[in-house]
Amino acid sequence: MARLHRCIDGRPGRRLLADQAMLRDQIGGHQRATISPEARTTDALAAARQHGLVTAEHDR
Repeated sequence: MARLHRCIDGRPGRRLLADQAMLRDQIGGHQRATISPEARTTDALAAARQHGLVTAEHDR
């Protein structure tokens, strides 16, 4: 029978968990900095108007 160890046991496991926590913190910060769907929509409409793809009557 094989004896198995969890990958988070011991010193390498503590390092793995620390790296995981650091990356989750980095990702969490990135997600807070993302642009809202409403802001993306507003930006897309402004660009479409600028290129003549949408007129003001479409806003009603």
